[in-house]
Amino acid sequence: RVSDGAGNIVVTGLAATDVVGENGSGNITLTFTKVPRRVNVTDGSGDITLVLPRGPTYYHVEASSESGSTSVSVNHRLSSPYVIVASNGSGNITISY
Repeated sequence: RVSDGAGNIVVTGLAATDVVGENGSGNITLTFTKVPRRVNVTDGSGDITLVLPRGPTYYHVEASSESGSTSVSVNHRLSSPYVIVASNGSGNITISY
């Protein structure tokens, strides 16, 4: 679990299978080295960037931003057990390799 009221959160080399990230205001950048089982990231204002490891894994992705764009460029399938949830009040969401 990573959380911050205001300011940027940057974590690299993540190998955890279950990650929760929360930020009131600021960017969240999480870079994974191993396939996570569940990721849930929320941000009030700021960009969310999730970098997942390359490979054959498909992800169940739910990305929503009230005011901003979403870009998902990883393999995704609703039936996948690997769940990525990202929600943002104001800012962009990018989920990529």
